[in-house]
Amino acid sequence: MEFVQLHPTASVIFDTKDNGFKEKLEMEFKELNPNAVITICHDEEEVKKQLAVWAKEIDEYAYIPNEESYGISEWIKTKDFNEKLREYPYEFSQENELMKLTDIIPLYIGDISEMEIEDNKELFLVEANIRMIYILSNNSSITQDLQVTIEVTCFMEEIYMIENIYEEEVESEQE
Repeated sequence: MEFVQLHPTASVIFDTKDNGFKEKLEMEFKELNPNAVITICHDEEEVKKQLAVWAKEIDEYAYIPNEESYGISEWIKTKDFNEKLREYPYEFSQENELMKLTDIIPLYIGDISEMEIEDNKELFLVEANIRMIYILSNNSSITQDLQVTIEVTCFMEEIYMIENIYEEEVESEQE
């Protein structure tokens, strides 16, 4: 807290194993330090992700992720893929005033199809199952599992971007 008082526009990482008071702690921190930002992490991986986000914000053109790129099948296993999956603006999200989308986890990666190749640009379709995790206003959580197709563009054989994610229609079995 002393650091934030000396640097009122600071961004702070708070690492804790306790998840019960996250929203209350964020609210109190914001009241005491309206120009500062706190990110509450629950494990070392979340801390690393936040540090990578900050590094990218500082200079996105000089930012080099730790993972090397060996093709789309390897990229899907990286932190970069998971971050882009979480950052994507889902049109089919069930998010509303009572529940907030907090995480997206890839459960299964299926077929990967290469669709187009143009001047240092490739388009891939990735079939996947994902789990969307929501926190309800009463701090309980629910999950939603979906079958999706992820459109990925690869530039110069090393830069991957998620262009689109759409939900697959699942045929229900009739008895």
